[in-house]
Amino acid sequence: MAFPKASEDIITGINSAISDSIGSIYLFMGLAIFCFVMYIAFGKYGNVTLGKASDKPEFNTFTWAAMLFCAGIGSDILYWGVIEWAFYYQVPPNGAKSMSDEALQYATQYGMFHWGPIAWAIYVLPALPIGYLVFVKKQPVYKISQACRPILKGQTDKFVGKVVDILFIFGLLGGAATSLALGVPLISAGIERLTGLDGKNMILRSAILLTITVIFAISSYTGLKKGIQKLSDINVWLSFVLLAFIFIIGPTVFIMETTVTGFGNMLRDFFHMATWLEPFGGIKGRKETNFPQDWTIFYWSWWLVYAPFIGLFIARISKGRRLKEVVLGTIIYGTLGCVLFFGIFGNYAVYLQISGQFNVTQYLNTHGTEATIIEVVHHLPFPSLMIVLFLVSAFLFLATTFDSGSYILAAASQKKW
Repeated sequence: MAFPKASEDIITGINSAISDSIGSIYLFMGLAIFCFVMYIAFGKYGNVTLGKASDKPEFNTFTWAAMLFCAGIGSDILYWGVIEWAFYYQVPPNGAKSMSDEALQYATQYGMFHWGPIAWAIYVLPALPIGYLVFVKKQPVYKISQACRPILKGQTDKFVGKVVDILFIFGLLGGAATSLALGVPLISAGIERLTGLDGKNMILRSAILLTITVIFAISSYTGLKKGIQKLSDINVWLSFVLLAFIFIIGPTVFIMETTVTGFGNMLRDFFHMATWLEPFGGIKGRKETNFPQDWTIFYWSWWLVYAPFIGLFIARISKGRRLKEVVLGTIIYGTLGCVLFFGIFGNYAVYLQISGQFNVTQYLNTHGTEATIIEVVHHLPFPSLMIVLFLVSAFLFLATTFDSGSYILAAASQKKW
């Protein structure tokens, strides 16, 4: 927040260097992880229960799904769910012409892919060994080093294991900073649209940070069942209200048809999107968009950064569930939740664009991402009320993510839990 431009330049440079040199490894890793967790789910280990065979799930299915979803996506889903398609529409993959019908088709499916099955497979991977060690082997330790025990062996509880846990803690803090970098400017842009206050004012943004901190601190203090559980339930129900309102009041048929078509296209092109690297781009004047590097590789690296934290949290809330339930539940509920946001919120914005009611892409290129998202919300009926509900949801999404993060940080910092 203090040096946004300098920080952005440094991070962008590092990201470009990594994605250009070893991007193919990221894509292979994402697909390999997805195949591996599917093997666990449908193989001989799928029926292993996290706990005793007689143990019942600690949380009902709705609450369990709400907690893992809210922890896993934060307010980022409100950010990218509304506007990500506009970037794809202007710079589409596979040689499609910018802002063409073909580009629009890719725009309505790629968001679901990037936030879909592979992303949630990456999240659930660390949950499996941690959950097994804690609930089956009765080792009361929620640390990422424990998940690495087959590799670290005798060094797990020694210096090397401690280094792994320390790196995990700093990695989690860095990942949290990414969510703040997206969420806080979005909330401040909404407040600016409502009140006229300068959304870039540091005092306003500091007040937003303080509010988020107070919410998740209270929730963390009250514990997992009274705090995180209730906050996640409230957050999911508020999201349902927002999405239902847009679906019913907005262009219902268009949203439904575009969402179903986009989801179908995503399933059809799943393995192509998971392995496409634009190999001929830039050779002898051929068009090069850097689409895989800018989006797919970026997202896989993003999910990998968050995976240890989300995986530990999923393990913690999954006692009494079979590994098959954990894998399929995480992937299915996580993917469907993201499909709803991209399908309803995103396709509502698509409708505004192609119907001529609001030139989303032009406004995006002129005023920036956050202002455009808020302007899309402002085009709904009862605009001020909808912006307020949108901002409340953003606060709650950020709070639930950091609430879960603080819980796992506390667990990872103790010898036993």
